[in-house]
Amino acid sequence: IPDVQARALRGALALGPATPHDRFTVPAGLLSLLAVAAEEQPVLVSIDDAQWLDEPSLEAFLFAGRRLGAEGVAMLGSLRDGTAVAGMEVPWLERLPVPPLADEEARELLNAERLAPSVADRLVDTAAGNPLALLEIPRLLSDGQRAGREPLEEPLRPGTGVERAFRRALDALAEDAWRALLLAATAHTGRLQVIEAALRESGLEVDHLTAAEAARLITI
Repeated sequence: IPDVQARALRGALALGPATPHDRFTVPAGLLSLLAVAAEEQPVLVSIDDAQWLDEPSLEAFLFAGRRLGAEGVAMLGSLRDGTAVAGMEVPWLERLPVPPLADEEARELLNAERLAPSVADRLVDTAAGNPLALLEIPRLLSDGQRAGREPLEEPLRPGTGVERAFRRALDALAEDAWRALLLAATAHTGRLQVIEAALRESGLEVDHLTAAEAARLITI
């Protein structure tokens, strides 16, 4: 690729000394680099957790992504639900929502775990289509629990990756919404009238759970 673009890219990636350059030099360098790579074989650019990109990196990927149509390059990014990212609201960017896994798909993901049918049923029900939970929870079970010879914990341990993912959503809730969700989680029942009565006793309302529902932590 052009030398000025190569130098700017090396500096941006800390592979060489930083050099002064126009703000479009790095994005243009990224586009050139991907185009050259695509001359050998098709290229897929995968950007995980795009909400954590800094502004210059996001600008570079959007600059390149808009111009890659004829280059044999596809670009795919993942963005956490409910996350607003400045600059991502562009009309040419196709958005594909990723729903929870269906029960049949969840069972396929669990096949390698060698679980007793009743244990698999419990995990599918508990994970509610979350693939990370389906991968993590079985690893925390003993051989006897996997085989159905020993009872499962109540509730099942979620795994550290699942905890981190949900912790970010929990930390974004207001205090009343957090307290309402905590109370609902300790109720050991899905009956809304029971939870609603407990919320009233604590000076809260069902409406305080709507923020948790919007964050896809619960479904009312």
